[in-house]
Amino acid sequence: MNRTALRKSILPGLAMPLLVLSDAVLAEISGNLGIANTYFSRGRDYAGGAAQVFGGAQYDHSDGLYAGVWTSSSGFPPIGQADINNNVAVSSGIEYDLYAGYGTTIGGVSLDVSFWDYNYPGFTDYDLEEVLVDIGVAGVHLTSYFGVGDIGHGDTATNNNTNYYSVSWRHEKFSAKVGFGDYENDASDYTHLDFGYAVTDQLSLTVSKIVDERVTGTYNDDATLILKYAFAL
Repeated sequence: MNRTALRKSILPGLAMPLLVLSDAVLAEISGNLGIANTYFSRGRDYAGGAAQVFGGAQYDHSDGLYAGVWTSSSGFPPIGQADINNNVAVSSGIEYDLYAGYGTTIGGVSLDVSFWDYNYPGFTDYDLEEVLVDIGVAGVHLTSYFGVGDIGHGDTATNNNTNYYSVSWRHEKFSAKVGFGDYENDASDYTHLDFGYAVTDQLSLTVSKIVDERVTGTYNDDATLILKYAFAL
């Protein structure tokens, strides 16, 4: 699940105007397509090291409202993990996400609130929703992902009490992030660090490592290198 990506980073600068009036863009659609050496999100590898192909499309209105879809050739759950019905995942499956939100800037401070609906065909026990709140100033972003509703469907659904928080910084080609996974089961809590470098506008690399976990051995805490290439459609 690509829940670490904000709308601006999912589709960076890929704008194609649809309607123009008095030199002002009232609405636009943007899109991208990319590949990565693995599906890595929130400090964790969700594809067992398998390569990922991803893409998305987004509609933006000049008043700050936006909506879009993002999809990936690999998603959730992690390979080897069992679902509620004890079905063990032998592949991470396909993922598609639907989202909508509102973003604005006030006095140099950016504000963004959005709703995300994550879907995993073939592993629907992991379908879930989140509300994302992001505040940014001077290149630093405070981002919170709040789990809402249920995980899964029907009688096997469970309350979504999983949250994720991050503080990230970006300056020119360099970036850094510290993220914290906050689970209802405290034994699953963890903290990770990411350091990134944009080689070009399309190619980026990130080194990520889990630096703390509530219960030692819960996660793979080896440093991981993520290579990603994305381009405009």
